[in-house]
Amino acid sequence: MQDFMASRIKVVLVDDHGLFRFGLRAILQNEPAIELVSEFSDSSMLADLKKLRADVVVCDLTLGTESGIDIIKTVKGKSPETKVLVMSMHKDAFHIAMAIEAGADGYLCKDDQPAELIMGIKRVFEGERYFSKEVKQVWIDHRLLQAKNQQPFLTKKEKQVIHYIAKGMTSKQVAEKMNLSSRTVETHRYNILNKMNVKSAVELIKLLSDQKISY
Repeated sequence: MQDFMASRIKVVLVDDHGLFRFGLRAILQNEPAIELVSEFSDSSMLADLKKLRADVVVCDLTLGTESGIDIIKTVKGKSPETKVLVMSMHKDAFHIAMAIEAGADGYLCKDDQPAELIMGIKRVFEGERYFSKEVKQVWIDHRLLQAKNQQPFLTKKEKQVIHYIAKGMTSKQVAEKMNLSSRTVETHRYNILNKMNVKSAVELIKLLSDQKISY
């Protein structure tokens, strides 16, 4: 029995919705190959990261006032061998790209089937990258578009523009700050809004604020 327990995949859940954690707990506790070590609603798990000895952290991206992106970065920084599997309601290229850039080993949607969660945990534990079917399609489409345009999701200039937009600057002020023409800044703004799937600077700022993202 001891050998069996030692060989099980130790999993920690991080999600701020108690009812959702309850559902995940029920799924994981019925899987013989997995041991649910603990669950958290926020980043407090980071203080116990070494003591928990988690093999896989299943983490949401939006955690009340905190960002799952920051948790991913900290987990991978403190314990590179620990795998992080994102489970989020967000299915767009922006959030997937942010998670991968932060160091996530896999990405699932919250409406995926329970078997997908079990498969994702097992695959990332074995050292593979794992994306659910829907996420994989979004990511493939995004990478194909990248290859076609031969540019990253957000260029260095676009990140600079976002930084100033987040400070409430107008296109004219951003143009002066970056020594660009107002027309060039407007083009950057248009591309940014399109890539991040928002309709205005107000929506962009809200998205950055909600996800605790800064450039």
